[in-house]
Amino acid sequence: MRILIVDDALPLRTVLTRMLTSLGHDVAGHAGDEAAALALAAQVRPDAIAIDGRLEGAGVLSLIARLRSTVPEASLLLVASLSETALVRTAHQAGAAGVLARPFLRSRVAATLSALAREPQPPERDPAELEHEPPSPER
Repeated sequence: MRILIVDDALPLRTVLTRMLTSLGHDVAGHAGDEAAALALAAQVRPDAIAIDGRLEGAGVLSLIARLRSTVPEASLLLVASLSETALVRTAHQAGAAGVLARPFLRSRVAATLSALAREPQPPERDPAELEHEPPSPER
C-alpha cells in the first residue's frame, strides 16, 4: 500500500515511516502542513493518507474533506490517541476510514492497514444516476 504521511512533527513522521516500511508498505511522501498535503496527494495519488489529528494550523476536519475531494480513491486515516474520542468520532463523520493510534504499536498498525486493505471500496457512480435514484427509507 502506498501511504502519504501528513504530520508536522519530524520525529513522529520518522517513527511512522520506519514502521510502515518494515510492514512492507511504501511511504509515498511526507507533508508537514495542509497545503503540502493537498499538493502532494494530488501528485502521488496514494492508496492511504495518515493525517495527524494535531496538525498545526490546519483544521483537521476541513483537511479530511479537502483530501476526500482531491483524492477520493485514497483511504484517510487519522493519527490520534484513542483517548481523543471526540476527534476520532468527528473525523469518521468527515470521511476518515480509520485511526492509526498513538502510541504506535506494530501489531495495531498492521491490523489497521490489513483491515483497510480488505474493505471493499464503493464503486464510483455517475452523479446523474444518483439524481434519479429513489430516496432511501429512513431507519
